[in-house]
Amino acid sequence: MASNIPSPSVTETVVRNAEDRHPTLRLKGKDYVKKCEEANNRILEEIKKAMDANLDELKTFVKSKKPTPEKKTDEEYKREMEKFKHDLTIISGLLKEQGIFNKELMNNVTDYLLETWQMRQKGATEEEMKSFKEVKRRENCAIYEKKAQDLRKRLEQQLQQQPAQHPGQQSGQHLGQQSIQHPGQQSAQHPGQHAGQYPQQSSTYPNGNDSGPAYPKK
Repeated sequence: MASNIPSPSVTETVVRNAEDRHPTLRLKGKDYVKKCEEANNRILEEIKKAMDANLDELKTFVKSKKPTPEKKTDEEYKREMEKFKHDLTIISGLLKEQGIFNKELMNNVTDYLLETWQMRQKGATEEEMKSFKEVKRRENCAIYEKKAQDLRKRLEQQLQQQPAQHPGQQSGQHLGQQSIQHPGQQSAQHPGQHAGQYPQQSSTYPNGNDSGPAYPKK
């Protein structure tokens, strides 16, 4: 079955464009630290906006797969809804993973930008700083893309599974799936979380520190 899952953004292009719109390599003067901080925040805002939009597209796609009762028997519709609710529980965890990947990338972008500015203090040339930043950007974006693509593949496979139809199969257990819950083990669902409820996105920027990253002093 063909998938309509939206392709992930080309992360390196998104990050490079954000950095190009807010150049930092030539910053200097008495307000150097302040200018670095402002540029970093604007870069992160653009990256976060692109990643949040991609995450919203995934959520919209998943919701579009909710079964409808048209042209189905009551039993068929019930089976499909049971599977969809089960899928949402798993997909909610996958989307939470995606949010973690997003924050990791933004933390890494902040780190290599800080390293670049520190290179200036040690006497590095603009060409050396530019080369260092390009290598770090490529490495971090490649790692992010691999994680994001693997996660989307898992999401796709989960949605493509067919609802169980075999007689005697317990409700909520899907074809080819065995229960791995041990005696006394509690459900992985968190308190207050309903089936199909997506994790809330954090509006906090990556370093988790309202005061911002520790910028190099001039």
